[in-house]
Order: sequence, then C-alpha cells, then structure tokens
Amino acid sequence: MGKDTFKDFLGAISKDADASAKDAPARAHAAAPKVSKPSPASLIEQWWHDRVHNSPVSRDTRLYNFMRAAVDELKRLFEHQE
Repeated sequence: MGKDTFKDFLGAISKDADASAKDAPARAHAAAPKVSKPSPASLIEQWWHDRVHNSPVSRDTRLYNFMRAAVDELKRLFEHQE
C-alpha cells in the first residue's frame, strides 16, 4: 500500500467516524426505551409496603388504621395536585 493510498484510507475512516459520531446521539435517543415516570401514588404505596407492611405498627390496629388514613390522604392530595 503506497503512502497516498494509506492517507486516503485513513481519511476515509476519519470521515466515517466523524459522521457516525454526529449521528450517535440521535441513534441513542431513538433506541432508548421509553420509561414512564412512576406516579406519586405508586411511590407512596411502595413506601407503605416497604416500611409498614409486616412491621410492629401493622400489628396495632388503631395505629395502623390511623397511618393508612394518612397515607390515603397524602395520595389524594397528590392526585389533586396533578
């Protein structure tokens, strides 16, 4: 391979790489999966399940009902806010 041919080869690779780099953000954006943002209500329910479900609080009916009502009110407030 002569010097000029090698330079042409490197130039072609460089041009292809530049074009590919320019298209990369568009390809990445198009290929990215659409992830929906979880609703506040689902986050609150997840928190409730993780923190209160099967905890000592859940064994005290009066306290559990009080906290459950507070969680439901919090969810209701977030729903009206949206």
